[in-house]
Amino acid sequence: MKRILSNFIVWALWFVFGGFVSTLTWLFFGIFFMLTVVGFSRGVACLRLAWYALCPMGKRLVIVPESSKPGGALKFLWLIVLGMWPFGVHLVIGTCWVFSLFGLPLADRFFELASVSFNPRRVKGVRRNKYADARVPKDVEEEYEAWKGSFKGRIFALPYMNCRATSFKHVWHTLGDFKPMDSRAMMFTHTYYETAKELVETYGIKDGDIVIGTCLGGMIVQEMVRLRKLKAMVLVASPRSRNDYYRMYHYIKPLVLALSDRGLKWIFGTSPAVPPRITNLINGEKGAQNVRRFIIQALGWHGVRINIPMCRIHGDVDFLFPVPSKCDYVLRGGHFIGIVNSDECVASIKKFIVEKHREGVL
Repeated sequence: MKRILSNFIVWALWFVFGGFVSTLTWLFFGIFFMLTVVGFSRGVACLRLAWYALCPMGKRLVIVPESSKPGGALKFLWLIVLGMWPFGVHLVIGTCWVFSLFGLPLADRFFELASVSFNPRRVKGVRRNKYADARVPKDVEEEYEAWKGSFKGRIFALPYMNCRATSFKHVWHTLGDFKPMDSRAMMFTHTYYETAKELVETYGIKDGDIVIGTCLGGMIVQEMVRLRKLKAMVLVASPRSRNDYYRMYHYIKPLVLALSDRGLKWIFGTSPAVPPRITNLINGEKGAQNVRRFIIQALGWHGVRINIPMCRIHGDVDFLFPVPSKCDYVLRGGHFIGIVNSDECVASIKKFIVEKHREGVL
């Protein structure tokens, strides 16, 4: 019931603050072009976008590359005159949503619609997300328990930024020899590789172990591949590189570089949205320099080449990272699915391990 209510609230925000206008825009163009007969295919594409704009939650557009063939007068008219209308509408609405951190998933949908405004026929369909089930089939559970008994390594997990190791609920410990880690003391003072190296030495991570990382923790555990021959890796709400960020984040880096230490302290040291621990840190000695270094490192991280079995789990309304194109399990939730949707995360990991075990990889 809570999930239904939360989904309805997200849809209501979308519909009231831009979705209704977007739907009417595409509906108008769809009917207009279908009445012209010669623009029937373009009208069908616009109606498809209107249906998507009505409720985009849990769905993604299937977009094909831009055609290099020259178009006729109708295409020229759309590009020069008519296309500017839907493009401008979605660009303005999306920009307004950017100012709300938690509205970034909605802003990304408006920018996605803006990107196809000049050629809606690029959209060939709407793909629904395949959501993971919190239930584990009996045969998979039995097979996982058998694998757990024969697995000689350990399973390590790194929590969200500024979260304690205890943020992993009891259900995570059903994975087996489960060991949560804590990297809060190194968050702003170490590079990802330095943090990974210290965690490997502190917790005794060895070849053949499995690591799990959530958000920033996922970026750090990827660096562990350079230090140990890991058995497998699980990324929860975590990017593989800076290319997995929302596009508007790339404009933050030059802003951070341009801001003075006083400006950074004013933004991060006084905002009620920033956790107290980070507020105290930035207001301390060299706090602004450490936060600047942290943001630049996060936005400039290129990722690590992974040659081991890897599972990616993501929430469909993550306000930090959009659902990646290659995602094993999509959950109905936001960025903190590792805490809020812990049952579904653990179930997804068990299914992943059993699948790889059947393939002879694990």
